[in-house]
Amino acid sequence: MSKRQDQQNYRITELERKVKGVQSQVTGLRTDSAALQKQAKDDAMRIRNLEIKVACQRGIPHKTVAEIHDISPARVSQIVKQTV
Repeated sequence: MSKRQDQQNYRITELERKVKGVQSQVTGLRTDSAALQKQAKDDAMRIRNLEIKVACQRGIPHKTVAEIHDISPARVSQIVKQTV
């Protein structure tokens, strides 16, 4: 092989190595993103449940709280009974 072909092969090998590295980083980011989305959803649910508990503690009827949060009055009762 000529010197030029050797240089091209070296460059190709280096680019392939870099692409593999970038691909593994993207895969890691996707995994991190999914975990963050799940955590955000869980946090939102906890906040909603706390809002429901506080509303009921302030004397708002379960039926009204259920309508506000688009859930059943039975579900409101379950959430209120749960410990924090």
